[in-house]
Amino acid sequence: MLGICVMYSVLGVAAGLTGGLFGSALQNPFVSIGLGVLLVALSLSMFGVYEMQAPAWVLDRAAVANTGSVVGIFLSGLAVGVIAAPCVGPFVLAVLAIIAQRGSALFGLQTMFTLSLGLGLPYLFLAAFSNLLQRLPRSGEWMEWVKKFFGVLLASLGLRFALLGVAPALAEWVLPAALMLGGLYLGFMEKSANEHGRFRLMKRVAGAAGVIAGVALVVQMTSAHHRALVARRARRIVRGKQIAILLRDGRSLHAGAALVVRRAAAEVEFRAVLFADPAAALAGYDLSAAERAALTGLTAESFDALAGELEARMSKSAFGGEIPEPAARGQSL
Repeated sequence: MLGICVMYSVLGVAAGLTGGLFGSALQNPFVSIGLGVLLVALSLSMFGVYEMQAPAWVLDRAAVANTGSVVGIFLSGLAVGVIAAPCVGPFVLAVLAIIAQRGSALFGLQTMFTLSLGLGLPYLFLAAFSNLLQRLPRSGEWMEWVKKFFGVLLASLGLRFALLGVAPALAEWVLPAALMLGGLYLGFMEKSANEHGRFRLMKRVAGAAGVIAGVALVVQMTSAHHRALVARRARRIVRGKQIAILLRDGRSLHAGAALVVRRAAAEVEFRAVLFADPAAALAGYDLSAAERAALTGLTAESFDALAGELEARMSKSAFGGEIPEPAARGQSL
């Protein structure tokens, strides 16, 4: 187990450092697309399209390794996770690709060390309780279902990374789609070990749970998107009302309100005071009650729109030159 942990930890740190060397290049959409294609290609191995296998001579050397000494056992542990376990090879490579994309050696160490613990714990448990070996289920068709489960997981991750580079808005929908489609496929369409009643029941239950979770997630995400849309519309309505109050008869802003907006656009400090303490910022300006209320309720978004409207109208000589500054301009805020 120690050898597995050392090997995987080194691989994780190396992947993190390698990714960190590329820096911002890994944020390029084409990198996300490439990573997504890689993960999808690796997932095909889980569906039997091809098989990742170490060369025969490497496996032969690993089989005859001296396991009678501590060093031999340690060296065997170094190789078992990468060379002698083709079933986890695509998954390990996918995890390493994700670590490289993050570019963090610490994240790589934590991730791969945790993964190595998960892989090595069964060996440690069986070594301590070797009499349980006879009770373990024999490998068979049920293992094919497990491989396809990981294949669905890798394909979903790959699709998500690819969409982050092509259509980021759609990437968040990969998870509910994977739960629903994966649940249907793994629970009801995949035929491995269907002759075993208990395993078939487990597949049905797992598939149904995935479909239900996916539907619930779609409902939740749709509701959240609807609330966000309503909030954006409300903000646009408020912004429109604020601008409408400050605009006068379709031609220009009232002189006092225009001065406030122009000064806030030019002076960052005054703008901060206008948002934080509008009463102090507007003291001394000749404003109507409606204008004062509208300026008090300005947000950063509505202010930007209002300032842009003012500049557009100023460019058309709506004011015809400089507007004299009020006495409040010189007061301390």
